[in-house]
Amino acid sequence: GLMTTAMIWGSTFPAGKYALEYMSPFYLMAFRFFIAFAVMAVIFRKDIFAVKLKDLKGGVIAGLFLGLGYASQIYGLQFTSAGKQSFLAGAYVIVVPFITWIVFKKSPSIKAYIGAAICFWGIGMITLTESLTIGLGDSITLISSALYGGHIVVTGYYAQKQNAAVFTATQFAVGGALALTFALIFSPPPTLAFNGGLLAVVYLAVFGSFIAYYLQTICQKYVKTSVTSLILSMEAVFGCLLSLALLGDVFTLKMAIGAAAMLVSI
Repeated sequence: GLMTTAMIWGSTFPAGKYALEYMSPFYLMAFRFFIAFAVMAVIFRKDIFAVKLKDLKGGVIAGLFLGLGYASQIYGLQFTSAGKQSFLAGAYVIVVPFITWIVFKKSPSIKAYIGAAICFWGIGMITLTESLTIGLGDSITLISSALYGGHIVVTGYYAQKQNAAVFTATQFAVGGALALTFALIFSPPPTLAFNGGLLAVVYLAVFGSFIAYYLQTICQKYVKTSVTSLILSMEAVFGCLLSLALLGDVFTLKMAIGAAAMLVSI
């Protein structure tokens, strides 16, 4: 289930890049999460409409991490390639052990420190230019990776305690509300038309959000958080390959070395 989630997430990088040609990042995010919530509200209506206020806590916290993480990721995608971002987004696998250490007082192993060092070197190979500067899109993507790391830790904690459908739907509602707020403040109204952009948004909502995050929540009941992050990091591989195949992204030798280092660190 987690490998399927990683594969779907990998496909959302080229899909998101395509959808951004038709609407702003925050409206894209709002449509994605609200459509996913609507689908879940229909399928799991008995669970969702019978929910009590105390059952919403985990979903609200996860929704904040998810909303802020996706907002920064989709905004950063405007300034970098889909293939490059898919690898940088996978850096959350290094962040997860350290967040677990801070929150649950479980110290990472020496392998986590070695992995972090290799990962940061790989990130440098991918993102740094000859003048040793990092692009705006790359920097924003790294921030989103840290937020997604927090989301994985939160999901792992609450997956044991809460109904998966309620937890997943709640985080979509919170993420959608955040996105709509950002969109109304910072973005012009979208021009909706039945075209490839709308189809991409529907794909992102149904597959990239509803199916993928529901699978993640269910599977994290049975898989450790650290192992979850390792499996989900395969989205970087799927995202890069699909971006090369569908969007014709250019992947240089230097970037390939950095990507290989990140996979070694993982």
